Amino acid sequence: MYLQSQAFIFILLLLTIVCQATGETWDYHESGPDVWSEVYGSCGTYSQSPIVIKTACTIYRNFTPFDFSSAYHLKHDFTLINNGHTIVGTYNGNDSSPFNLTGGGLNGTFQFYNFHLHWGENSRAGSEHQVNSEKYGSEVHFVHMNPVTKEIAVLGIFMNNKRITNNTNHTNSTNYTRRRRDTTNDSENITITEWHTYFDTASNLKQKNNSTVLSLNLASLMGSHLNNFWRYRGSLTTPPCTEGIIWTVFKTPITFHEHEISTFRKHIMLKNYRHPQPLHQRMVYRNFLNETLSSIPDYNCCSISSKTYNLNYTFKLLNNGHTIVGTYNGNDSSPFILTGGGLNGTFEFSNFHLHWDENSKSGSEHQVNGVKLTGEIHFVHINPETKVVAVLGIFMHSSQNTSTNETIHTRKRRDTTNDSENITNTEWQKYFATASNLQEINNSAVLSLNLASLMGSNLNDFWRYRGSLTTPPCTEGVIWTVFKTPINFSENEMNSFRKNISLDNYRSPQALYNRMVYRNFLNETLSSIPDYNCCPENWGNSSNSASKLLNENVFSLIFLDRLRYLLFIIIVLFHVIIP
Repeated sequence: MYLQSQAFIFILLLLTIVCQATGETWDYHESGPDVWSEVYGSCGTYSQSPIVIKTACTIYRNFTPFDFSSAYHLKHDFTLINNGHTIVGTYNGNDSSPFNLTGGGLNGTFQFYNFHLHWGENSRAGSEHQVNSEKYGSEVHFVHMNPVTKEIAVLGIFMNNKRITNNTNHTNSTNYTRRRRDTTNDSENITITEWHTYFDTASNLKQKNNSTVLSLNLASLMGSHLNNFWRYRGSLTTPPCTEGIIWTVFKTPITFHEHEISTFRKHIMLKNYRHPQPLHQRMVYRNFLNETLSSIPDYNCCSISSKTYNLNYTFKLLNNGHTIVGTYNGNDSSPFILTGGGLNGTFEFSNFHLHWDENSKSGSEHQVNGVKLTGEIHFVHINPETKVVAVLGIFMHSSQNTSTNETIHTRKRRDTTNDSENITNTEWQKYFATASNLQEINNSAVLSLNLASLMGSNLNDFWRYRGSLTTPPCTEGVIWTVFKTPINFSENEMNSFRKNISLDNYRSPQALYNRMVYRNFLNETLSSIPDYNCCPENWGNSSNSASKLLNENVFSLIFLDRLRYLLFIIIVLFHVIIP
């Protein structure tokens, strides 16, 4: 393992030498981040770091806590070297790295490789990552590598600069530390003191390749606020900008003094940070439930999440004895994120499955005005934070097709459907061709599918109500969205399910009781004549309104009649008094 780590370091050094020999150097000035991609192609690709973390668009993930080996909590010698871009700290022991990191959602054991800082030209900039476009004074990266898989995981911690306004000599370490202790707790004091030790030595490494050895405690440098963090896949933030890096960015910054980083600006270099790169279609996760940094969700920043539905992914199809269930087959977390549509929060795709009956006249679990359709697809989603389940239900309407020739079968469809419907038909045809072979319970297959194509293009109009799962344990509290327009497919396809999987698997409609069903479209065209009998609460309200109106009319007639009588008496009296 030690030899593997040394080999990896040797390769990195060799690449650096080759780059320098061929003139392919980089810096943060003339050959800065804006032109890195001209020499290092990876610096212009689609999964680059750093990024802006838009907190309202992060997804909750229940990552296990990090587990740092005991070596992190002990003093060790580190070599600090000015590599021309920053000050890099590496373990100085003769044996292999004793710093082992596990947990935190990482796969396997990662060994500490180095730590280094990024800073800006003033206290308002310097961090490479940003949170809701807010910059911090600097950012420290603790780089780790899995010696088996060669994966790199970086722990990024923001550093928040503080100014001291009095004119006391800042080089007096005792007074300097005492002033800090007045406003910070013990753990923060330990971190502050450790970083002061670091800056006091590292700021003297003014020339490239200057180095020194310093005893430091990594846990003290990291601070005590390592519980809450964001996670995403990105790249190295310096050339060659290698992608596939597992980034962990901690929420709480370390606080230190502006005077310390200003010595780096003066003696090392003015700045050494890269600006945020586009997120593209990547997801950013968080391991804490309540996102307090952004109380108002920025829905515009979340629109990118739905694009994963339009891409092909591998799904596992399984006969569970009741239906064929399709689940995402990737090794990472589900990339399918659903927001909007009146849903509260973010929902992740869980599975999709079908319901059908013994013939084409029924099979859908929901009915519209008593009309049954051939089948119904359910796309199940779960809010990872609240555990609320939201199901998208889409009706399936079959048409008779006696041809068994697949080419003719597809051609007939194209004669009467538009391009988007053809795409949906083709995707379902691919699904049925594979799924209908899963004839026994626990039979499974893997198939590449496009969820958006399966759902179809008519997802604008829908009904919404609160219900339950349609299979045991029939858990309630499920948010149901039933789309108005069905998907059209061939009866031959559903027949293959009836023959090979199950004759039927649908539940009949249940009593609505006092629940409300809402719609998101203005004109209800499916029922031109309102059936008031199905809405007893509305009928009761209408009856009460009619009674109220009738009473008001009777009162008005009586009032007018008495008013006329009163006027008649006044006229008579007027003539009697004044003859």
